[in-house]
Amino acid sequence: MSSKPQHNYLPQLDGIRTIAIGLVLIFHWLPTNHWVNTLPNGTIGVTLFFVLSGFLITDILIKNKTESLGDAVQVYKNFMIRRALRIFPIYYLTLAVGFALPKLHIPFTTDLYQHPWYYILYTYNHLLEKTGFWADAFSPYWSLAVEEQFYLVWAFVVLLIPKKHTITLLWATVILGIIFRFYFIYIQQGQGLITLTCIDCFAWGGLLSWYRINQVQNQLHRLLQYTILPSLAILLYVSFVKDNTATLVKILFLRTAISCISAYILSLICSPKPHWLNTALSSAPMVFVGKISYGVYVYHMTVPLLFWFVWQKFHLPAIGNHFTSLIVLLVASYLSWILFEKPINNLKKYFPYQTKK
Repeated sequence: MSSKPQHNYLPQLDGIRTIAIGLVLIFHWLPTNHWVNTLPNGTIGVTLFFVLSGFLITDILIKNKTESLGDAVQVYKNFMIRRALRIFPIYYLTLAVGFALPKLHIPFTTDLYQHPWYYILYTYNHLLEKTGFWADAFSPYWSLAVEEQFYLVWAFVVLLIPKKHTITLLWATVILGIIFRFYFIYIQQGQGLITLTCIDCFAWGGLLSWYRINQVQNQLHRLLQYTILPSLAILLYVSFVKDNTATLVKILFLRTAISCISAYILSLICSPKPHWLNTALSSAPMVFVGKISYGVYVYHMTVPLLFWFVWQKFHLPAIGNHFTSLIVLLVASYLSWILFEKPINNLKKYFPYQTKK
């Protein structure tokens, strides 16, 4: 048995995470009618996370793919355990804190108490799809549910499908995502929070992984170059034009446009050729925030809320809201990473990806 080489660490990907989480914070912390939110910053940030996840996860799965069913089962098991070690601890810790808040007489708005199993079983996206209750402090967790559901199914499919059909699967998934949005959002009047309406975002990242592994990245890069201007046009049209046509374009193609732009940027920064973006994204502040970005995402609607509750409880003087919230959030996320997440994440070494030579 031998361990296959894993995805090499690229610091610029942490820089991408920083941009994605920054867009999410802007969207959630500033009013929706603020000029800076004329662009759909939340959708851009979450879609960027989805594309990046699709790239990294598909990269792992393709590199560890095996023709042996027994080995495939072992890879799948270790993959899911490693994912659980990374994402479960602070997710469930935050839910536990949420459960405790009413007993501490701290006001907290969430559907967690009425529908706990949706949160516990990572199916909250389906609850939010039905209720549309965006005032829930845990509402950003819909995307975490989508990611977990994606991991469960995508790993199984990629590991079992014959290698020669992987590229067909990826392109088919790109098309299916648009079809599913037409049906579930346009026809069924849904909100687009179920995993099927997001799968093409992951597939765009997966395509980049496949083309890189097969050393034909330039083919995809050239294709993506042709999509940049149409994608930017769609993004601007949806942002600034408010009519029924823009609504349909938004439903069908906004995520596609953002995914193409995201995949193009990833293609640039993952190319062996040096690029100025690599230098900017690999800077120390960008890498620092990127490393703790999962914690920032999980905590960004709860930690500042609790901080300001305690602050006001002790009648401390008022200070700048958003800047202070950001500092508190970054400190909390860093401490969480150092004291809690990283030690648990280090347990991954006991679950390596091992397949037969």
